[in-house]
Amino acid sequence: INISSVAGLLTDPAVSQLDLKGTVQPQLAVQLAAKPSASFKGTLRLKQIAALINTIQLSGLAGEIALEGTDSNQQVRASSPLSFSLNDVPATLVLQASNSPSRADVESFELKGFGGNLSGGGRLHYSSQGFAAKLAAVELKIADALRALAPQLPIRVTGLLTSAKADITGTLGSDVAASLRGKTSLAVVNGEIKEVNLAAEVLREVTELPFLRGSLLDSVPEEERKELQSADTKIKELKLVANIANSSLQIVTMKLISSIFAMQGKGLIGFDGSLNLSAKIVFSKAFSTALATKTREVQKILNRDGQLVIPLKIKGSAGKVRVLPDTTQLLKMAAKGALKEKAGNLLGEVLGEQKNKAGKKAGGLGGLLGF
Repeated sequence: INISSVAGLLTDPAVSQLDLKGTVQPQLAVQLAAKPSASFKGTLRLKQIAALINTIQLSGLAGEIALEGTDSNQQVRASSPLSFSLNDVPATLVLQASNSPSRADVESFELKGFGGNLSGGGRLHYSSQGFAAKLAAVELKIADALRALAPQLPIRVTGLLTSAKADITGTLGSDVAASLRGKTSLAVVNGEIKEVNLAAEVLREVTELPFLRGSLLDSVPEEERKELQSADTKIKELKLVANIANSSLQIVTMKLISSIFAMQGKGLIGFDGSLNLSAKIVFSKAFSTALATKTREVQKILNRDGQLVIPLKIKGSAGKVRVLPDTTQLLKMAAKGALKEKAGNLLGEVLGEQKNKAGKKAGGLGGLLGF
């Protein structure tokens, strides 16, 4: 059966927009019976199926689907992988699903593609349009997955999604995102946050310290500037745990390890790309030491481990990130360090004067011997 010809007979505009192509070869055995109900069993062989689903171009769908059931309950299985491409990114899929008058269930599925695996299952209740799903991903290339599943979105984060889990509920309708509730966690390695260099932005915004002429970024030695000149932030490792609600990720814990700093934070990341995070950035000891070597006063604002620590807020939207350091603690540390230095100098002067006086009084043999 040529499905483009069949689709052409239908008047529903939604069907015509799918631009269906390819062939389906059914092989079904139907048994008609009044009791308990009619039943069927067979297969559908798919060849080169293509369709345009919103911004996702499905192409080359091929394989065999097993069908079995009655008029009240149907089972669908693809035990052998179905092969296809999404926006020219190849993938395969195996699944087992069922349908009844009240709900549809995906007992299990496994999609292999984008360099890794995506698996899980879910349920949709027809009357309420409510759904629930559990998903797990392993070793996915983020850029490939976004290109395949959300090509309209700019790629703001790259890297390898080594693991991710999500347990979500929601309701189909005009605003699915707003209905989503659940929990998620993920881990990313060897990637980048595009169009913002967090370390450079933080250092550039620190300008209020009394010993600075300009910003803290100006105090970075030339040999340490390579990581600060990039337009992006390197991700060595990124881990986060979040709740999903109100069209946003509510970050419970987040840890980012980059080349010259580590950052911990929490707050909100909206599905629209908006950011409202509270964080703390800790620069490496090597970088902090280099900073203090060029600008001696920086030593006063390092912590006990010899690292520069700056609390901050991250606000704005993807591509327009604003980094707002809180320099209150740094000012306190600088003032405390200055007081210690002045006290030390004063003590040194006093001790020096006392030593001089003692030397003058000693005279004679003591003066000659130096005590």
